Amino acid sequence: MSGASIYDLLHEYEAPVVEEEEVAPQNLTYQADRLYLISGIALTAAGSVAMGKMPKQAVSELSPDLKDAGGQRLPVYGVKKAMSVESLATQGVEDKAQRLHELVQTLMHDVMLLLSDLPQGNGCDIVLSAPLHSTEAQRLILEHIRSAMIKGGLEACLGDIRHVASGWDPHAVLETGEEGGQPYVLWLSVDSLLNRAGVAALRQRGILRSPEQPTGVCPGEAAVALLIRRMPEEEDVDLKGWQLDRAQVMERPPRPKGRNSKATGSGDLDKLLELLWPEDKVPEGPSWVVVDALRTADSSQEVSNSLSERWPGLHIVTGGLSVANWCGWPGEALTALQLILAMADLPAEDSALVLNVCEDKLARALVLQTCAQPPEPEQETAGTAGKEN
Repeated sequence: MSGASIYDLLHEYEAPVVEEEEVAPQNLTYQADRLYLISGIALTAAGSVAMGKMPKQAVSELSPDLKDAGGQRLPVYGVKKAMSVESLATQGVEDKAQRLHELVQTLMHDVMLLLSDLPQGNGCDIVLSAPLHSTEAQRLILEHIRSAMIKGGLEACLGDIRHVASGWDPHAVLETGEEGGQPYVLWLSVDSLLNRAGVAALRQRGILRSPEQPTGVCPGEAAVALLIRRMPEEEDVDLKGWQLDRAQVMERPPRPKGRNSKATGSGDLDKLLELLWPEDKVPEGPSWVVVDALRTADSSQEVSNSLSERWPGLHIVTGGLSVANWCGWPGEALTALQLILAMADLPAEDSALVLNVCEDKLARALVLQTCAQPPEPEQETAGTAGKEN
C-alpha cells in the first residue's frame, strides 16, 4: 500500500448513504451477557481477513532489531504494507503508539466497506481496544478515527467513541453501563508486539519462542474491526450473524507428571466444553475451532481428544487453526482476531468454537452460535408417500 493518507484513499469507495434526519439518538440499555457478531475484517501477517476471505498461513521472518537473550534475531510475524502516517513522535507519545496508529489508519480504509452492513437509520458506537498508555496518543488516534468516519459520510450514525486498554473480554470491552449506547458497535482491536516491550512481556510470561523455549510463540501484530449488534433488554429484534454469550473460564490445576497427564488435561477441557456447550442444547456441535496456541504435542493432543470425543469428525487440523502458528501472537488483539478467524469462512447456518489454552493454569471458551433458523424438514409428496426403500 502506498504512503498516501487514508483521507486521499476514501474516494475510492462509495460512502454508504445515511440520511441524518432518520438517525435518532438511541441511548438504550442492553443485555450485558450477550452480543451478536455481524461481520468483520482484520489485518494480519498472513494478509487481509474478511467475510468469505481467509488467506493462507503466514511465514515468520527474522527481525532486524529484536533479539533473544543469546543475541539471536527473533522470528516475528509483521503486517505487510501498513499505511505510512504522520509521525506522533513530536507529540510526546510512546514509540509503540506510532505502529498502532499506522495499523488503525490502514484498517479504517476498509472499515468504510464494513459499515455498509449497518442498517440505515441505526446509530453505531466505536470502541478502540489498544494498549496505549499515553492519553495524548489515545486522543490523537480517536480523533483520526472520528475524522475518517466524517469524511466517509458516516457522521450521522456516529455515537460514542472511546478507548479501553485491554481487548481480552469482548463483553466487558463493549458494555455500555447505565448511560446506554447505540444498537450497533464497531469494535477496533489493535496491538503489536514487534517492539522491545512486547518481547519482554512474552519473555516474562515464559512463552517467548527461543532456542531455550522452542515451543513458545513468536511476536506478532494484528488490527481487527468487528461490527456487533447489542441486544436491548426489553426488545425482540430479528437477528442475523452469530450469538456470542460470555466466555466460560476454568482454572486448571497443575498437570501431574507421568503417563496420566494427558488424560487429566483432556478432562479439564471436557468439563469446560460441557459448561459452555451442553449436548442437549446444541447436539450438532461446531464446524470450526480457533485455538490461541498449541505449544506442545501434549496440548495439541488434549484439544484433539476433547473435540473428537465430544464431536466425532471434528479435528483441529482439518476443522480449525492455531492463531500463534497462523500469524504469530497478536497481544491484546487476540480475542477479536480469534472471532474474525472463526466466522470469516463460516457458513451462516454453522457455529464455531474459540478456545484459549496457552496458559497452563487457565482455559477459556467462547461459542459463536448461529442465528440462522434450521431448515424445515421436507414434506412427503403424494408420489413418494408410502413407498418403501
